[in-house]
Amino acid sequence: ARQANNDKQRLEARVESLSGQLSEARASGGSGASTLQNSFNKPAAPLPENIRGAVTDYKNGYVSINIGIDAALTGGAKLDIYRTVGDGRYLGTIVIERVYPKSAVAKFVSKENRPVSRLRPEELPKVGDEVGLVGNSLSTSR
Repeated sequence: ARQANNDKQRLEARVESLSGQLSEARASGGSGASTLQNSFNKPAAPLPENIRGAVTDYKNGYVSINIGIDAALTGGAKLDIYRTVGDGRYLGTIVIERVYPKSAVAKFVSKENRPVSRLRPEELPKVGDEVGLVGNSLSTSR
């Protein structure tokens, strides 16, 4: 009985503390919803300079790539996408939307920021294209 009474007092104190914190948050204009939304709007973490991967699939403006959380990739990260075979061209960027341990799904943005529907087939990503951070040496040729 004594243990139950101690537990009750401890929990009542915790409820009172949380109620106070909630009142303070509301008084300052904050809400749980804004806190949750702010956690989704965080900028992507910096990526390692040597991050590299490859396209494993492309469909309707989205690419799947073979790197993910294990390579320090996070949602919102931006990577360059380019083709090293054939004519070796810079295609644009991808913005990571979903990240898994060893893969990710990203939205493709062409280098001219044109809609995907207006691009020629050779301007679209394909399996085997590479993704990574293009160094300053290639940034002038964009």
